[in-house]
Amino acid sequence: MIDPWHSRQFDVHLWSEHKQVMDLTERVFETFSPEEQDMIKGRSNNRGKTDLYKHLRHVLVDQYVSYKLDPSLCTGIARGAKHWNVGSRYNALNLSRRIVDVIDLLVIHKLLDHVNHSHDSNDTRYNRTGRIRPTDKLISLFRDLTIELEDIEFHKDEEVIILNDKDDPADDKSKPQPYEDTPAIIKMREEVQAYNGMMAEHFVDVASLDYPYLVRQRRNKRGLIDTQRIWTTQDNKFTRRTFSRSSFKLNGRWNGGFWQQLPKELRKDIFIDGDPTIEADYSGLHPNLLAIEFGGSFDGDPYTINKQLMDNQRKVMKGLLLKVINAKTIDSGIRAFQTDERGYKKKDLVELLDAYIEEYPFMRDAIGSDKGISLMYTDGQIVTKVINRFVVQDIPILPIHDSFIVREEDEELLRQAMYRACYEVVGQTLKFDMEANVNDGTIINSPVKPDSPYDRRWRAWSDKHPKPNYINRVDDYKEELNQLEIQRLIEKDKN
Repeated sequence: MIDPWHSRQFDVHLWSEHKQVMDLTERVFETFSPEEQDMIKGRSNNRGKTDLYKHLRHVLVDQYVSYKLDPSLCTGIARGAKHWNVGSRYNALNLSRRIVDVIDLLVIHKLLDHVNHSHDSNDTRYNRTGRIRPTDKLISLFRDLTIELEDIEFHKDEEVIILNDKDDPADDKSKPQPYEDTPAIIKMREEVQAYNGMMAEHFVDVASLDYPYLVRQRRNKRGLIDTQRIWTTQDNKFTRRTFSRSSFKLNGRWNGGFWQQLPKELRKDIFIDGDPTIEADYSGLHPNLLAIEFGGSFDGDPYTINKQLMDNQRKVMKGLLLKVINAKTIDSGIRAFQTDERGYKKKDLVELLDAYIEEYPFMRDAIGSDKGISLMYTDGQIVTKVINRFVVQDIPILPIHDSFIVREEDEELLRQAMYRACYEVVGQTLKFDMEANVNDGTIINSPVKPDSPYDRRWRAWSDKHPKPNYINRVDDYKEELNQLEIQRLIEKDKN
């Protein structure tokens, strides 16, 4: 029985030219009738871009990945032609809708199970695409394969600069938009590709996990609690920059790495290339950016006020303030906060906001004015400058919107990069917090316990990927100048 809600999306960027994959494709192809084979080998009207033999291989690779991740996992597949736009920058392998013909053929031959899509215009919570999953017959063929997931290319020619029409790329109604390249876009793409290329050679894992995934529960769009599996495998490091509302001046954050989905406490257990890490984040970045824009300043913590109105006030204030900064109106921001944090009355939240504005009147025009999406563009620029400094030195770094994780030995470089990036983007430095990722004894931070599940994963990786020799490509003289410049900027802010 297929559980349609235990699923992943069909991945249009998976690819493999491994001999075992080629042999499997040929083996399945030979089970088809001559007429079916002609259909598979046929070409579409798209100038030969959609060779369906390639489509068969793609479906088999996608389903092999699904099987290796979790044999009970099914795959969501959209059948409409609008989802298969040959020539789109978001469909680099040029898969056409005729891939559905291949899937239907595999269903006929009992190699795939299939569940139809579900649609209800009156209750959209249960709407979903159709689902497929390998049958026992196909699984028996998969069991003959010895290739591992790392033998499969997960992001073949995948576009890394995404232009969405909505704010949230996870929104089912969000659609990537076409665009024409400009020198600025090409530069952004090269920066992200350079980062992905560098990180492909570094091992990132959560040392406290026995298996390379985190299982957590969350409330889905249907309002029900379901179980989510976050994979911490090396193919899940791929990062993109995503822009919103069809504008390259809105959003632009770096996203995609599995570490961005982990709770903060678990991020403390992240090791990079077998080494423990530290995390640093800009303190109250968005409120401080707004203070700069509106000509104000905070005495200290931007989420704290002198007037005490409720328990856990700072936590409530932080969550509420960020919601109303992102919202188009104060009321919608309050409702968004109440959705996430139940049990708070509107009048109490309004009173808290009034007290906040009374203490920081320059923030009055900043809340309920849809500022969040443009602030994300600013913090995306800051993050880009920090990342670029690490990439040119081949030093791994993990961005999490307004924070970063690096190896402990790279702490000083991160300090310098964060100071300089802020000054270059907004004209002044901002405070940030930095802490070593030691997680209450959950793991032995250094070294990791021998023969632990993490240690075995790390050794398996390092056997195939010799640990990089980190060479500082900035000579001592330039580095000394960098440090002097940072110190000058800090002293200027003090004055």
